[in-house]
Amino acid sequence: MKASRVLVVVVMALVPTAAACNDDGDSADPTLPPRSTTDPPVVSDPPVTTAPPTDPPTTPSPTTEAPTTTSAATTSTTTTAPTTTVFDEAALEAQIGADLIEANRRSGELVAAPTDVDLDANLATAAAGRLGELLRARILALVESGNRVVPGNPPYDEMTVDRVDWDASRPDEAWVLVCTVDNLQEVSGAPGSTVVVSGGELAARRFDQHVIRTPGGWLPDQFQETYLGLWRGEAACPAP
Repeated sequence: MKASRVLVVVVMALVPTAAACNDDGDSADPTLPPRSTTDPPVVSDPPVTTAPPTDPPTTPSPTTEAPTTTSAATTSTTTTAPTTTVFDEAALEAQIGADLIEANRRSGELVAAPTDVDLDANLATAAAGRLGELLRARILALVESGNRVVPGNPPYDEMTVDRVDWDASRPDEAWVLVCTVDNLQEVSGAPGSTVVVSGGELAARRFDQHVIRTPGGWLPDQFQETYLGLWRGEAACPAP
């Protein structure tokens, strides 16, 4: 009986030793009671930590675009007021009168020194129409005779304008009431030894002279055979 008790004690003492050996990875002893089959808790993989970049992160600079400004096309329109030309009838009539007086002066020059040189150009500054043809014939006759027409002594050869009648319905012609005072005479011979051929009587005459617009100005174009008044020996016309 004493030896059996010793054997049991020995066996019991070996049980923990066998368990200890199993914990070290040895095969389980089939004589030992089965171990718990509960799986140990699953340990998740540690999170992957990405190492920060060596260089500091580049923060993209915000792109600042200039705001697009849409300007409405501005068209500057300058409105020019229409030019209104105010017709000055008085100025026109004054011009007509001045042109007629100048034409009368040119006629006097042409008969005082008659020549057939540049005759057409000269006539274009003195007379037009029927009167121009009569003046041409008079100049050619003087050239042929060698005579000339000059004022007497004292000399009178002038024209004054009393009135101009212009009508817009016939814009290129007018009637001019004039007074002429002259003592013109046809003479022959050289200056200083002249011989009076005809004329030389002082007289004042009033008449209506017709004029037309030409490239050379307003020129007389009709010969007046009658007068509204004739005052012999007078150096002026009475008031109209």
